[in-house]
Amino acid sequence: MTAGTDKPTFTVVTADEEFREALADALKSDFELVPPPGTKDEQGEQPPAADILLIELDREGTRGALDLLEKLRENDQDTAVIVMSEDPRPQTGLRVMNAGAYDYFQQPINPTVLRVIMGRAVEKLRVDRENRLMRQELTRRKSVGDLLGSTDAMQDLFESIRRVARSTASVAIRGERGSGKELVARSIHDLSQRRDRAFVSVNCAALPETLMESELFGYEKALSRAPRPLRKAASSSPIMARSCSMRSER
Repeated sequence: MTAGTDKPTFTVVTADEEFREALADALKSDFELVPPPGTKDEQGEQPPAADILLIELDREGTRGALDLLEKLRENDQDTAVIVMSEDPRPQTGLRVMNAGAYDYFQQPINPTVLRVIMGRAVEKLRVDRENRLMRQELTRRKSVGDLLGSTDAMQDLFESIRRVARSTASVAIRGERGSGKELVARSIHDLSQRRDRAFVSVNCAALPETLMESELFGYEKALSRAPRPLRKAASSSPIMARSCSMRSER
């Protein structure tokens, strides 16, 4: 059901206004008619998409219906499409069904049969929406950024990442080589308030010890025109990879 109404909503795409009004009258006890796609209300706003879209094929054939089905699929619109036609050819029904229509039947219309078909379409929409929400919730629980996992250890890691991302403190990430430390750092960055700024990764082990300071910070004279890694990552998220390989002066 569309927000703002207790009944499932439907819209009718047809060139016959009398046909639209007849359908609205026949289905009003169970469904609410809403304006067709592309129309706007008095405030100039487009109404929410209907649960069910009834399309009456015109004499020119299926092209218009196929274009509309394609647009719905591209927009990932949560709408069940039922196509009606006076065309007796089986290939007409096959074409619209293959294009993604929920159902197809030949006119003249039996309102009782149409009501049953629409009821089944609404139930399918409800189940599909619930399944999609469940999948999204499961994915959210089992992943953070590019990290995936369902074990207790991974869940603890995800919780730590979410907690640290809310902070502006520096973070030390420890782990064996290849264990995914940079993925953890990137996940923290993507969940933080700095997500729209640069993420700069520096492999400290690859920098010569004698050039470490100049490579990271730049020479004093060239500082204003040399975008060194730490200057580049100012107010953002630098990651110092393999910094444990650096020797400290005694």
